[in-house]
Amino acid sequence: MKPNIVLITVDCWRGDHVGVAPNAKANTPNIDTLATQSNYYSDAHSSGGWTKIAMTSLFSSTHSSMYGFTQGKLNPERPNLVAELSANGYDTAGFTTNLVCGRSGGFDQGFNSFIEPRPVASRGLRLNRRNKFQRLAALPSIGPILSIFAPITHPFYPTTDADDLVTMAIKWVQKDHTKPYFLWLHFMDLHWPYRSSTRPSSAQEFTQMWQDREHWLRVKKSRGEYYPGDERAKRWQQLYAEETQTLDAALGRLFDSLKARPDWADTALCLTSDHGEEFYEHGTWAHSWNQLNKEGTHVPLILKCPEQTSGSKRSITVSQLDIAPTLLAMAGAEVPSKMLGQNLLNATETPPIISEMHGHSDSHRYRLSIRHDGYHYIYDGDNDHCALYSLAKSADSEQNIYDKQCPISNRFDKLRLQHLSKGVLDMLKGQIIIGEDEISYDLDDDPAVIERLRALGYMD
Repeated sequence: MKPNIVLITVDCWRGDHVGVAPNAKANTPNIDTLATQSNYYSDAHSSGGWTKIAMTSLFSSTHSSMYGFTQGKLNPERPNLVAELSANGYDTAGFTTNLVCGRSGGFDQGFNSFIEPRPVASRGLRLNRRNKFQRLAALPSIGPILSIFAPITHPFYPTTDADDLVTMAIKWVQKDHTKPYFLWLHFMDLHWPYRSSTRPSSAQEFTQMWQDREHWLRVKKSRGEYYPGDERAKRWQQLYAEETQTLDAALGRLFDSLKARPDWADTALCLTSDHGEEFYEHGTWAHSWNQLNKEGTHVPLILKCPEQTSGSKRSITVSQLDIAPTLLAMAGAEVPSKMLGQNLLNATETPPIISEMHGHSDSHRYRLSIRHDGYHYIYDGDNDHCALYSLAKSADSEQNIYDKQCPISNRFDKLRLQHLSKGVLDMLKGQIIIGEDEISYDLDDDPAVIERLRALGYMD
């Protein structure tokens, strides 16, 4: 019997914000309980520095720079996890709250049902896009007055929250399924703009929310290099941690619903993220300008197999590329030869773990990260600059030891050159335009869709 498969991806979820992680920075009791009967990979890394290229790699088990990069819709020549499961008799459904990995990017390929829920309109008007109003609302004397007229003047939150998405997912799961199913859920609760849905809506908090947006404008204009000050930085990290707990509570409802079903034992579940998030550990905030340090690539990865009742913690370094081949193997499906990842359940050796950054309107032209054999190598294509760090110490990316004359540096240089496809080389030579043409969402001039992407920082 083929197992049901549930894939959960959480946007911008740092690998240290889950309770089972070493030095955990968030409380996630429901996810931790799931981990007690699952495989937890403590050193899992994203294949891409922002959503579109990371999710392309996750679903295809190929690097985002292959097949002509990620312009427009997904290239149909890429292998596709969902299409393979559909061809193997699965009923497939996808719910994504991030339009970047939605229908406009071709991520609906292979799904029988594909839903992009829109946020509840009453949560606020789109005043947050009007910079003059935003600066006015951020004034300590004005914010409390505006709070009286909430939700009309409430900062607009551009995505459906976790609780609403879980309710939709539970309704879909409870339908009569005559075939095994594959369900994908993508959550945006940890993405900027940071907010805590559990904090009281006081006048003070209302003012702080508008001030958050005023500071974020400066972060965006400086490509992440603006530091909002210790007090604001601490607030943002606390908001992120609080919303991680809210997400955990919503996922707990989903887990309880799945466990109550007679087919729970025959259900596989994978819980992970598209990429991490920097909190100024290396000079920038967020991920739009992802530098591919650990904070930007390290993601949670919890994998529950069918019939699994006890947990295991695995310290092997693994990649997003490994998720699709693993899920296909669980389904008894043949893994396409084009897929580059390995089956996590059989993994004994760690190949070079490659992460890429390109194509985001706010970021660099091309950046490459390689983790292998206790070292972390980063190549900056804008400046043709290389860095090499030893991971022997607990701190990540501490001292650059790159030296062209060093055999270890040479080995990583060769790995980089072996990875760079002709498309990447052409791009670095300036023969491919990376910029707005790369960020092609095919939006059909839908004002609501465009507004949501702007509010999330994907568009100016």
